[in-house]
Amino acid sequence: MLRPAVCWLPRLSLPQPARLPRESLRGFSMMSQTMARPQSLDEFDVDFRSPIGIGNFGGVYPAQNRMSSAEVAIKLMSPACLPPDGRVGRTELVAGIGLEQQLFDQVLRDDISHPNVVDLIGRFDGPAEEADMLGLDLPPAAFEEPLHYFVMELLEGMSLQVHVEQSKGLPEYEARSVTRVLCEGLEFLHQSGIVHRDLKPSNVHYSHGGSADAAALKLIDFSTAGVVPQGASIEHAVFDEHVGTPGYVAPEVLFAQKRGETYNAKCDVFSLGCTLHAMLTNMYLPRRHAHLGIVINKELGMTLSPDGYSFLSSLLSLDPSERPTVSEALQHPWLQEGVSA
Repeated sequence: MLRPAVCWLPRLSLPQPARLPRESLRGFSMMSQTMARPQSLDEFDVDFRSPIGIGNFGGVYPAQNRMSSAEVAIKLMSPACLPPDGRVGRTELVAGIGLEQQLFDQVLRDDISHPNVVDLIGRFDGPAEEADMLGLDLPPAAFEEPLHYFVMELLEGMSLQVHVEQSKGLPEYEARSVTRVLCEGLEFLHQSGIVHRDLKPSNVHYSHGGSADAAALKLIDFSTAGVVPQGASIEHAVFDEHVGTPGYVAPEVLFAQKRGETYNAKCDVFSLGCTLHAMLTNMYLPRRHAHLGIVINKELGMTLSPDGYSFLSSLLSLDPSERPTVSEALQHPWLQEGVSA
């Protein structure tokens, strides 16, 4: 079953501190400098009555650290909190919790961060009674096991999907800037042994409200992320889970378990191609044809520059071996245009 990730909704804009140059932010966690690794819910004032977003894998809530006053987002997950539509069962939810825990543990252990990836601060478990006392409505089964909390940077801006829809599609120059930033974030994840596996416009957010600056974009939601086993390379095909969002998921992911095959990080490259296609066409996705393969919107053949069309086509190759890596994609002439030496 495909596993949709948590839906994030924009929050009110707050005044933002001056931004450091991008180069100075690499490998530097702004939030980790002001907050110790959280250990319990007692460290936060959480507004469980005003969720930022509710999805199939849990809810995300605004909170403030009582010691540092830093505003954060806390994601709550529990195998007992199943979505009412039945699209995700307990088995899938337990697997999603495990993936999120694995990802957080690796990021926190290696103390890594990137300006285009949401800052992960810490995780902990706690009894349901704590959240219940703070006003969270929980099913009876949730009191039989600990709740799982994941603390991360609070993003005040809108999602890329909202921006694309409000703009009725992005012009090529802006789509190029956004794609370059997404590639930089994905390159960092891949170099860290992490494959996102659910890249799409709703899983990309602007850091602060009132701005659509591409440099302020961040990748979010790691409920379906995969961590490459120690000793394996990011190029190795080590995954076989059927995860992702319909329309964005790579073909090899769809057929992995059915064919007894595995896939690698290039599944993110295909999803990047779908995301770029959506940006340029006001959220229309490339069609999948039984005989023709991936069909790009025909209008893009007339409106997109030759380099842009070549780049998009390479990302959407059916055969993963014919797709570029994210690092190779960053060197494509289309993404290099306008980049100072």
